[in-house]
Order: sequence, then C-alpha cells, then structure tokens
Amino acid sequence: MADAAPATVDREARKKAEKEAKALKAAEKAARQAQRAAAQEQKGAEVIGPSVTLIDWEGHDFGNLFIQSHAVPAREWTEVSALEPALKGQTVWVRARMATSRKQGKSLCFMQLRNSMCTVQAVVYAKEGDLVGFAAAIPRESVVDIYGEITVPDAPVESCTQRGVELQVKRLFVVSRAMGELPLQLEDASRNDDELSASDAAAGAVRVNQDVRLNNRVIDLRTPANQVAPDHPAS
Repeated sequence: MADAAPATVDREARKKAEKEAKALKAAEKAARQAQRAAAQEQKGAEVIGPSVTLIDWEGHDFGNLFIQSHAVPAREWTEVSALEPALKGQTVWVRARMATSRKQGKSLCFMQLRNSMCTVQAVVYAKEGDLVGFAAAIPRESVVDIYGEITVPDAPVESCTQRGVELQVKRLFVVSRAMGELPLQLEDASRNDDELSASDAAAGAVRVNQDVRLNNRVIDLRTPANQVAPDHPAS
C-alpha cells in the first residue's frame, strides 16, 4: 500500500503536465491564428483601394466608386458584345461583372468580365503601385467600371465569347462590391442535372437545389439559361 501513494502522485503530476502542455499548445495556436488574421487584414487593407466619388474619381486610377447624383461624368459606354478586333487601339469604358480573376505574380492579373451572355478577358499589368493587387482582391460577381485599350491577342481567348480581343486595363473602379463568400457559385447554378454526372460530383461540382436558387434569385438570374441573347434585347 505504501507504493500506491507515490504512483498516484506520479499520475496526477503527469496529468497536470499534460494539461499544461495542451494549454500552452492551444495558446500558441491561437497566437498563430491571430497573427495570420492580422496579416490578412493588413494585406486586404493594402489592396482594398481608396473610396472615390464622381467628383474626385478622375484623380485616381483605381478605387471603390460611390455613385450619387451630384455629378454626371462624361463617359461613353461600350457593351462587351461590341468589343471586336476592328476596334483595335481604341480606348473604351466598359461596365460589367467580374466573373473570375487570376493573379500571376506581383505585376499581372487576368480578369474575365461578363455582361449578359458575353464575356471578355481584361489584362491588368503594372510593375509598380497597387493596381494589380487591387484587381486580384475584387470578389467575383462585383460590378466594375474599366477603362482600357482594345488589343488583339496572338491567339484567340477560347474561354470568352469575345475571343478576338483583350482589354488592357488602364483604370479600374468597383461600383458594387460583392460578398467575399457567395451563397452559390454561378458555374454550379449553370449546370443542369444531366450535366452533373458522378465524375463531376467527384471533382467537386455542386448541385444547386431549387430552394437555394429561389432564396438567391438575384444570382440565379445571371445563369445563361436566364439570359436573353444579345440580338434579342429584353423589353
């Protein structure tokens, strides 16, 4: 019986040491998470861009444009569907939704812009400044105003309807910033049941149920099935 007391003490000491080790590990994990969150917040602050209005937007190359009726800027708009190789070298204003973005390094970002059923690739290139970082941080489905030069790529852009042109971005403004995490992705909502095979599901494709579509109708209406062809505009 005399040996039982030291064994009990050893067990209690080990339990206490294990508990302290777990607490230390949890504190270290929390500190790392807080550090990552702070770094991410700082990173976001660097690319969120300035807030501008129609009064002072001309003094900026990019930013978040807050539109009110206190000014009427002299801008002529070009539809995405009208961007053709014949317009090579012209600079145009385009308002569209950002479908996707792909950053490559610190000085290059590719964006796919969508208006109705038409899409075009926009190229953001800048060796200095925050324009590329700002473009890459824009959430998908945000509405953007882009001023850019129409160029003709060496090879057609097969992922866009306007395959024969690219838009070299000179100025970029976010008119309406979407949520960072959307309730559904447009590519998922665009699939029908026949297209969603077992292999698609295994690859991570998601089936969007009817209740999700109805609860988020404003996004579901952007799918190709709910669009009107460009040559038959809605009344």
